[in-house]
Amino acid sequence: MRCALLALAGILFVLAPAAPAQDVRAGLRLGRTSSTFGGGEAHFFITSNHFRHGVFERASGIEGMGFLRLPVVASVGLQWEFGYGRRGARQILANGARRDELEYQFGYAQTALLLRVAAVDGPRFGLGAHIGPYAGYMTSNSVAFEQMRFDGEVNAGTADDLETLRDIDAGLILGADVTLSRWFVLDARFSFGFSDFVDADRLNSFARSQHSALRNTSFVLSAGIAI
Repeated sequence: MRCALLALAGILFVLAPAAPAQDVRAGLRLGRTSSTFGGGEAHFFITSNHFRHGVFERASGIEGMGFLRLPVVASVGLQWEFGYGRRGARQILANGARRDELEYQFGYAQTALLLRVAAVDGPRFGLGAHIGPYAGYMTSNSVAFEQMRFDGEVNAGTADDLETLRDIDAGLILGADVTLSRWFVLDARFSFGFSDFVDADRLNSFARSQHSALRNTSFVLSAGIAI
């Protein structure tokens, strides 16, 4: 990841002097997220406060963000964003004949402040790259589960308002955007959290001793308009 950050910084440094100045612009974008939980190899079933091994897979969600682009100097500007996004993951837990399938969905009110460099800013085509921190406040959380017991019986349902999660998430965004015909915007970005979203102090002693940090990671593709 350090190499990727250095490479992006080098690209921005080379492109910035040659690109034209940016205009103040506002817009809205909507997109789909593909997210999972990064961290250690050993994880636990969050809804039940006891230790289980399992592998997290990607889950899809939605994201809607407003943004405001403010020029700073030459082709370099700031992009402030605000809106709502969903993060989560799928998990399969197996123990002999027993099999649990879960899908976690977390909703966040989000904001971000990005450094944006316009490599191209023409009347018909624009190309930019952005990097910066984000912060989110968890507005909802749930896990849908389907449990197959040893006797073959299936138990399915949804658990809401998990008590073991932190309200605040923060991390870094790396991305790029394309502007077509001055109005239509395409955006691709990767984000990763800095801190564990599980509050280990709320776990029982055994789960806490086995817990490894879990962080939100997400890839987002979105489209929108800018005026």
